[in-house]
Amino acid sequence: MVDAAESYSGECEIIVVDNGSMDRTVDVLKDYYPDVRIIEFDHNTGFGHACNAGVQNAKHELILLLNNDIFIPNSLIQDLVNLFNKTDDCFSVSPRTNLWEDGRLTDKTFSTSINFEFNENAELIQQWNVNDFSCLIDEDCKTIYNTGAAMLVDKQKFLELGGFDSVYGLAYWEDADLCLRAWKKGWPSVVAINSVAWHQISASSESSFKDKLPTKTKMMTTNYIVFQLLHLPDFTHIYKFSRVIRRYMRHLKSSYDADSQKEISRKVFKLLPTIIKRRLAERRTSKLNTLIIANNIAVHKDAWKSSPVLEDEIKRDL
Repeated sequence: MVDAAESYSGECEIIVVDNGSMDRTVDVLKDYYPDVRIIEFDHNTGFGHACNAGVQNAKHELILLLNNDIFIPNSLIQDLVNLFNKTDDCFSVSPRTNLWEDGRLTDKTFSTSINFEFNENAELIQQWNVNDFSCLIDEDCKTIYNTGAAMLVDKQKFLELGGFDSVYGLAYWEDADLCLRAWKKGWPSVVAINSVAWHQISASSESSFKDKLPTKTKMMTTNYIVFQLLHLPDFTHIYKFSRVIRRYMRHLKSSYDADSQKEISRKVFKLLPTIIKRRLAERRTSKLNTLIIANNIAVHKDAWKSSPVLEDEIKRDL
């Protein structure tokens, strides 16, 4: 990150938000990187809260949010800023993200995009995970959301939206929610197809949950349901989505026993007043609804072809 910041042509600062780490992260930063600004919390306040704190304390108008399990090339900041400046009313820009596996940078694409579409009968077409596209179109394109693991955002727009929503708790789906809320105000998100970052997926969360990965899975599912209830355009789609939920839970009996299903249901039910309040407030300020946004973004069309990658960076052995 330091090398990338030094390679950027404009002014730059690095802020590290330490979310209650139990190692010597803060001491090492103070000893070896005295120019890095550090925000410390004494416990894990959650991904969204930590990012919000970093953005609020940043002095520049463009903020690059980065997970601690991301590797970026030196050119990345400049590439993302250039694309941001070319995009009207832009909210966020992310690189294409590839997998960082077993200490090596790979050419396996982990897309920044979610499949969230409706068919000709206005029925929800839903896939339950982030699309792992093996190839991408060879031009920058708009997307429903960018991954919070590596996302350049407009600070003013970010703060106007209220940042990442606390309704999602510790983690998961808050980045999709934020970008979709931006879209509803007419602020697009864009993927920089020929810029690449490498992500060691869930390195932090898996070390935190350790043997409690079902907790992580339940958290992801709970937040995904909350995300849909917040953003589906009307009651008809919410009803159809509820049917998808039931089929999905039955399909994953190994992950969701009866007690787990009840736990997820209780958490969602407890959040219903907040969800209703959010929907009513958003209705007064939105320019676009989810149906219009989801059905008119090129990244979801079947027009994929190969895209060049940074071969020299991929060959590096970390």
